[in-house]
Amino acid sequence: MVGYGIKPTGEKWTAVYTDEDALRSVAPTQPFVRIGARALFKMMLELGMDEIIINLFEEQPTRPGKVLTRAEFEMLATDLAPVEGGDHHFEARVGEGSVPVIEPPVDPLPDAVVGALRSAAEPLRGLASIHHFRLAFAGGPPHEALGLCCGVGPSPLPIDQVVERLMSQIQPLLDPRASLDIIPIDTDNHEAFQKGRVVWQRSGS
Repeated sequence: MVGYGIKPTGEKWTAVYTDEDALRSVAPTQPFVRIGARALFKMMLELGMDEIIINLFEEQPTRPGKVLTRAEFEMLATDLAPVEGGDHHFEARVGEGSVPVIEPPVDPLPDAVVGALRSAAEPLRGLASIHHFRLAFAGGPPHEALGLCCGVGPSPLPIDQVVERLMSQIQPLLDPRASLDIIPIDTDNHEAFQKGRVVWQRSGS
């Protein structure tokens, strides 16, 4: 499990990976918590999560992905549905296209949102840059997203604190009907850097 995002509507989601290799191929230096599948689903219910994205940016035939709704992982947290996997990972068998892909943004963020992000970003230790792109889900409209390149320098703040502080500043400025996800990205996630627009970058990064 690696961090979480908060939508303007207040919905929370978290990204999980079926194994360490899947995570490291996307974010080589991202801190994570290793936990069994059913324990993870129970914990996500207690934390009030609304979605779990499995293998974000890393869906492959041998490493399937899926977006689980709260209703789905509520069942998986009980004995109502089987969970396959060992103590340290969850294996989902789903069709292609269930995990979002990165697209360039169509429109720039409002000036007020960009200004709020830049002001809030400066004092956040470990935050190197913020990137704007879209996450396209199969069968649904694209989601506007911000990618955070974190974990840089001494004593970086945990990603959840960075997300909360940024979202607290921009949420009042967003259209209530809009969807803006905030996710961690790593310097090896070339697609996010190539297709996204730089919103803010720390001097010297």
